[in-house]
Amino acid sequence: MMETNKNLYTKIPTCMQAELRTIKKKPLKAKWNDVIACLGSGTHPHINDIIACSELFADRPYALKKLKSRHIKELLIVHDISTWRLFKKRKLIERGMLIKHMDEAIQREGGVTKLSKDAIRWALFFRGVNPETMSIESMQKWLTQWLEVSNTVNENTISLLLHCPILLAYNHSSNWKLIYG
Repeated sequence: MMETNKNLYTKIPTCMQAELRTIKKKPLKAKWNDVIACLGSGTHPHINDIIACSELFADRPYALKKLKSRHIKELLIVHDISTWRLFKKRKLIERGMLIKHMDEAIQREGGVTKLSKDAIRWALFFRGVNPETMSIESMQKWLTQWLEVSNTVNENTISLLLHCPILLAYNHSSNWKLIYG
């Protein structure tokens, strides 16, 4: 799913950081600043902090209809969608809804513990994590956290789900080899 280029991993957090100044609600801005700071410090933000900031993905600054063209381009790259396509935002919406429906299917079929090892490995890879060095338990834990975020996403906040490969996988130790070679 994700391109294995270090620069790719840094571009979306940079785009998100650039929009931080546009957030008007001070408590929300402070919480989102902490989320972005986690990414910059080599850790991942807590799931509850991401969910608490989900309204930022319904309108300004991170809703798909509000994103700058560079940010859109970087999301397309992360999701392995051609940047030369027409209807780029529509393609991202389609990808986000595909992931959302897949997440719902996992839950409907009994959750992450019901997935085979190959199925969970594919699910992680598709969502931006290299599962090669992960135990089945750590894969299940990671996907469970992803699903917690996914459960809060709807069509209006689908941009949040599209940013989750960065929010939840950017600093994941299993990706370090891919990122840093």
